[in-house]
Amino acid sequence: MGCLLDEPTNDLDIPTLEILEENLLDFPGALVLVTHDRYLLNRVSSTVLGLDGRGHTGRFADYAQWEDWIEEQVQSGRARRQNARRRLQLGPANRR
Repeated sequence: MGCLLDEPTNDLDIPTLEILEENLLDFPGALVLVTHDRYLLNRVSSTVLGLDGRGHTGRFADYAQWEDWIEEQVQSGRARRQNARRRLQLGPANRR
């Protein structure tokens, strides 16, 4: 049994959010949550599947791990771009 919820916390008041969270914690099946609610993700998720918007995915224990991974992706992309610029500046004869 599974449940797919797309932005389930939008427009909910605090008491209703608490009821939703408690029911999700008690849900016996798999949950797929599409949400920007970090608190909800950390409270009810055992695994976070993160998407970086460039076709890469990763599995994480919580939202903070996903944020760290995204930052690593950004830093890695910057380093690749800087290396490519250096190679272009050196020209073909100086490349290794």
